[in-house]
Amino acid sequence: MKFAFWLNLLIGLSSLCLAQSRIDSLKEAQKKAKKNNVATYLSNIGWEFLEARQYDSALFYYYQSIQTPSEDLKMIASTMDCMGVAYSHKGFADSTIVYYNKALQVYEMLNDTASIIMVNTNLSILYKNSGLYEKSLKSAFRAIARLERQEPDRTLASCYNTVAGVYKVLKDFPNALSYYEKSLRIRSYINYSKGVSQSYNNIGETYIQMHQHDSALVYLLKSAEIKREINDFNALGNSLNLIGRIYLSKKELRRAEPYLLEALKIEEQSGERIDQIEVLNNLGCLYLEQNNLIAARRYLQEGEMQARQTNSMPHLRYNLELNAKLYKALRLYPKAIKYAEELIIIKDSLLNKDKAESLIALQTRYETEKKEQQIYLLEQDKVLQQIEIKSKQNWIATLIITIGMATIIALLLLIGYKSSQRNKTKVETLLKELHHRVKNNLQILSSLLGLQAQYIKDEDAVLAIKSNESRVNTMALIHRKLYKDDNYRTIDLKEYISELCAYLLHTYGFTEKVQVNLTSEPILIDVDKAIPVGLIMNEWIGNALKHAYAKEPSPQLNISLRVYHQKELEIKVGDNGMGMPIEKSQEDYQSFGLKMVNILIRELKGKLEVNTKEGTNYTLQLPLT
Repeated sequence: MKFAFWLNLLIGLSSLCLAQSRIDSLKEAQKKAKKNNVATYLSNIGWEFLEARQYDSALFYYYQSIQTPSEDLKMIASTMDCMGVAYSHKGFADSTIVYYNKALQVYEMLNDTASIIMVNTNLSILYKNSGLYEKSLKSAFRAIARLERQEPDRTLASCYNTVAGVYKVLKDFPNALSYYEKSLRIRSYINYSKGVSQSYNNIGETYIQMHQHDSALVYLLKSAEIKREINDFNALGNSLNLIGRIYLSKKELRRAEPYLLEALKIEEQSGERIDQIEVLNNLGCLYLEQNNLIAARRYLQEGEMQARQTNSMPHLRYNLELNAKLYKALRLYPKAIKYAEELIIIKDSLLNKDKAESLIALQTRYETEKKEQQIYLLEQDKVLQQIEIKSKQNWIATLIITIGMATIIALLLLIGYKSSQRNKTKVETLLKELHHRVKNNLQILSSLLGLQAQYIKDEDAVLAIKSNESRVNTMALIHRKLYKDDNYRTIDLKEYISELCAYLLHTYGFTEKVQVNLTSEPILIDVDKAIPVGLIMNEWIGNALKHAYAKEPSPQLNISLRVYHQKELEIKVGDNGMGMPIEKSQEDYQSFGLKMVNILIRELKGKLEVNTKEGTNYTLQLPLT
């Protein structure tokens, strides 16, 4: 009787929190409670609160329900499923996943196919949004396995779409296209026009990421056509913008313009500011390409204002790049430089002087504390020795003292060790930050050199600046690798040379023309040797790309790296070009770059051999110790 009294009182108080339309439902739930168990009754109350969007109250009753003994497995599974829904609305993804999985276990015991499909579908989307792609695919495939036994419907198409989205994020484009096409076939089969247009749009976006613009254009035009037919204008803006962007990348400016203008009109009406900024930037780029600087300026100014208001950094960064080009074309160089400087600041901040000083101070403190700790430990050892001598006179007393001192020392060592580890972690973090900042500063210096070269007309001066820009990028590449890796003193020479070759091929326009044959095992090399080795390789490879292949129809670049007895490194660089003129000796035939190479080789205590019979071939031997 007491339980019934308190239960009725609890329901009465709960009813006051619900809308009038829910009070009747609660009364009906109270009637059902007399016929069913208490757990079901509490679950029904939770459902009413869930329908009223009062999620905290719903969760309160659902918790009471699952803690009350019940043999109704269907009700238990439904309760946990609803708890997942409530947590999802509250934005607690982890709790949502937990209760969906609990519900799934019970649904599988009951072999409730419809509920299993529904929960697995929801879990797949949750895992995808949380970045747990393997789990997302696993849940989606579980739902698909059951759905494929039934008549195709929207749910199966949605599952295929989720799987394709995961593969697209993972850049597995063949699988992404395969599942997008499966989703498209089902949506076409069931005459789901809006879904068909979405599938065409998804396939088009995937082809854009694959840089297959003609294929992307075919699907996006189909998507736009269907969206016009069904009056889905909000989604139409996205397709039109993508079509305009493709035509823009293909330099078909007249075709791009009407699509972008219509997209802008739609986005302005829908109020989607982020999409609107993207269209404004694309229009600014289009008119900049057409040399219609007045129109370009108008759209870029509007895009800049909205990007700053919404704090949309990716769109602002692109806008600043376009503005820098615009004001350079207008010959308003101070403004162009202003935008370029802001662009640099957005990409990354300069190394702060205070941080550098803090790093030095912390390193000094770390070394000082390390030495003090060593002295302290030596003094403690001396004290222990004295105690051991006295222990012969009074063994019992000394034993107690020894135990006490050992305990104290152990605590001090533990405290010292933890302090040392904390300082070590801080130093490693700051070292990593230092490499990151050095790399960024070198990249900024490279950008400034490139910008300076645009204002210099003397060809020799431009060539010198470009050469220095390449050397700066060579050093920046090393600091980038040190920043990415956990080892801050060594880099893998094979990976580094491979990336250096790719950069130089791109710089000199040989990306698809020169065949690079790199033979090497993974070789770890200290950063003090990696930088001069990188500069040497930069000069040799750069000279080959500039001078060797003028008359060579099938240019090749051969690079070999070997370590002998773990003590000596052999580097071979050769091309199949015209070769160095024989009549000039190595000492006479030297630019500033080759002179620098000779200086670096002497500092590394290396030995160099040059063979010019078949192309130009360098063989360099360096001690590693």
